[in-house]
Amino acid sequence: MPTSSIVTSDENSAPPGRLRRFLIAFGIGLFAAGASWFATHRVAFGAPPDFHWTWLAAKALLNGQNPYEEGSFYPLPAFLAAVPFTLVASDVATALFSGVTSAILAWVITRRSYERLPLFLSAAFAHGAVQGQWSMLLAAAVFAPSLSAFGAVKPNIGLAVLAYRPTWQTALAMLAFAALGLLVMPDWPQRWLAALGSTPTSGTGIHSSPFRSPAGVVALLALIRWRRPEARLFAVMAVVPQSPFVYETLPLFAVARTRFETYALVIGTDLALAYYALAPKKDMGAFFHNNGIAVFVCVYIPALVLILRRPNEGRLPEFLERIAGVLPRWLRGRPALAA
Repeated sequence: MPTSSIVTSDENSAPPGRLRRFLIAFGIGLFAAGASWFATHRVAFGAPPDFHWTWLAAKALLNGQNPYEEGSFYPLPAFLAAVPFTLVASDVATALFSGVTSAILAWVITRRSYERLPLFLSAAFAHGAVQGQWSMLLAAAVFAPSLSAFGAVKPNIGLAVLAYRPTWQTALAMLAFAALGLLVMPDWPQRWLAALGSTPTSGTGIHSSPFRSPAGVVALLALIRWRRPEARLFAVMAVVPQSPFVYETLPLFAVARTRFETYALVIGTDLALAYYALAPKKDMGAFFHNNGIAVFVCVYIPALVLILRRPNEGRLPEFLERIAGVLPRWLRGRPALAA
């Protein structure tokens, strides 16, 4: 059967009911909060989870201090979004943040079907929930236009959200959130960039793009399917700098359209995390580099295969349709209904 004629259950089944979706989201949120709490309170956990530093920065911001002296390197919108969590202690805040953002993601991805629900079995989700990462909220922003503004908390992934939904509304939502930070701290962009340049990991290669992996150039093949939102998201995520850890890949579950495809990416993230757990860490520069390769091979390559099996068709905003008219016919694609 040709790929273009395959009908997914997203298109063929009745959408789940609101009550069931709420119960699923609530249960997943509780699980994420509990997993984060118990994992981060183990003696062997080591350094504080990632959200701890965002929590410290948000507290400093409330106290009129420089948030970039607290060890966090996110843009100011991330600290603004974290302000409500400063009402509780750092460990409670991390668990609560993971629970709330995981519940939001579960609610969003079950709007049409349960096909992507197995992503909560992935190492990308588990790693992100334990650390209190923004990955769950950014993945939710891919599917829900109302959450687009949160792309400003992590602009590299925010660009991928914009590529998935290239509308003025998406761009303006992110810019408005960033501009709100200017009202609180007018010079925050300069302070943020200065902090990025002075991070202790700046010389270790920890922030790199999957594109720089050996054979990473193959990721650009996704642009052959540029009309598809998941192909554009994939291409941007492949080239923007990011941490070489599996939690960064959670938005790539937008590529999966069926339960089978979701499980394929779940297995890929699990394999990538296995390397993270078992690889030697004597040379941290080599560890980060090799971990990035593992993420690329185990997650990006399977996602690319899924994208290339689909036709280059999909709806586009009018300004992109006009641009498409000047492309070669073989690359132009067709404005059919997007899956």
